[in-house]
Amino acid sequence: MLGVSPRTLQRYRDSGRIQFSKIGRNCLYRVSDIERALEAHSIDGTEEKPEGLRRQYLVRTGKSGNRQKKT
Repeated sequence: MLGVSPRTLQRYRDSGRIQFSKIGRNCLYRVSDIERALEAHSIDGTEEKPEGLRRQYLVRTGKSGNRQKKT
């Protein structure tokens, strides 16, 4: 459904990006949790300017846009 590798899915679990339940050695996911994760980490593709896409990315990922370049 997500189209990601098992390792990427593990990183999503480890970072708390996607909720899961574990029964034995199997990780189970609710469709609603997957949809919520997709909604929370998607950007609006209708944005035409690179600055707008960058701003959306920074907001969605929680990364600061105030990094200073080393000179």
